[in-house]
Amino acid sequence: MTRRVENYKLVFVGDSRSGKTCLLKKLLTGTFCCNHAPTDGVDVHTYETQDGERLVRFTVWDTGGASDFTGMRDGYYLNGDLFAFFCSRDDTQSVSNLSQWTRDVRRVVGDLCPSRCVVVLNKKDLGDTQASALFASLRIKLPVLHLSVLEPHNDVALFSHFVHRTRRLSSGQ
Repeated sequence: MTRRVENYKLVFVGDSRSGKTCLLKKLLTGTFCCNHAPTDGVDVHTYETQDGERLVRFTVWDTGGASDFTGMRDGYYLNGDLFAFFCSRDDTQSVSNLSQWTRDVRRVVGDLCPSRCVVVLNKKDLGDTQASALFASLRIKLPVLHLSVLEPHNDVALFSHFVHRTRRLSSGQ
């Protein structure tokens, strides 16, 4: 059986402490890390998953969310195929900044096609918060995943979402 390999650059975007690195580390190591240093600039990792005859390879660019790295981010977004915008249920500023993150990426890559993007509203385990109420009022026009990195299989949920989306992209739909 011949396997078709598809490569995608997936960029994680969002404020510091929104769960980007924790989700990726949990996926790669199987353990949740609650204390880690903020990402300096960008960390790049590969994640592969089988989808029928397709081997889907994601090169994940985990970008630092601190404002110290604002000038470097444009280069990280270039040639991005897929984007995951992270915000946190326990941080109203994180949710408020979502529109700025999408504007920044749009400025570099052009229009954000909903089939290539998702908003990750992380820390679902906290239930409804002021930040989740604010999020509901934003009327985001992108698909939204409500998840918690603490819960089993939520690390895979994001990648499953993109595997499904890339299946449609690779078939020309």
